Amino acid sequence: MYYHNGDMTYVKLFRRLILSRVFQDSDLLKVWIYCLLRANFQECWVPVTTGKGSTEVHLLPGQFIFGRNSAADDLKMKPSSVRKRLLKLKSIGNVDIQVDTHFSIVSICNWDTYQSHAATKEQPTEQAGNRQVTGKEQAGNTDKNDKNVKNDKNVKNEEKSVANAPPASESKLRFIKPTLQEVFDHILEKGYTFDASTFWHHYESNGWKIGGRAPMKSWQSACVTWQKRASQQQESKPERFHQDYEYNPADSIRED
Repeated sequence: MYYHNGDMTYVKLFRRLILSRVFQDSDLLKVWIYCLLRANFQECWVPVTTGKGSTEVHLLPGQFIFGRNSAADDLKMKPSSVRKRLLKLKSIGNVDIQVDTHFSIVSICNWDTYQSHAATKEQPTEQAGNRQVTGKEQAGNTDKNDKNVKNDKNVKNEEKSVANAPPASESKLRFIKPTLQEVFDHILEKGYTFDASTFWHHYESNGWKIGGRAPMKSWQSACVTWQKRASQQQESKPERFHQDYEYNPADSIRED
């Protein structure tokens, strides 16, 4: 079921989309439009099944419950492909992802700016202005903006690296445990198939120790080990559930 306001059965696509990075990748564009179509137009509470129980999730305009398997069915894509492109949308600032133990909430960034009723009144003026810009001017402006953004990011990244860098002796010994969100993003980026919540809660319960004894030095390396084990289980027991099974509560929601 897609939630929307009465006769608000559409979303708006601005003409500037054709100049964006999203437009250059057909599959990425497909996932982006899917997210726009799935997002709620109004604040609501959505029932979600969690294990043996259930709960209600509070969603704001521009948010929706995400399940990679149901999304893969709708988009006719592999679940891993959907995950990678959703992560790409997050990295370029189009969406934000909030990870919970049983479900994920995807938020469309700047939803109120582009999809609210107020934005409808501003759209004709903006489009008229866009038509007065030539193709060469658009390309030139886009190149300049991209260069400025890259330069600003490089400067900020260098400043953060210097400010946040620990002393050499401390950096070799210090281990900082990740958040569940960080584990989810890392698994999504690498295309791993094991469950982020299972991984995080396992090590959270034993104090982030390998084998329950040795202190962990790199949780990213532990992810590699978990993925190898998940792949081996998949090859040896293809018909049974194994570690890389991910529960998607959104699949339990009826879509009428």
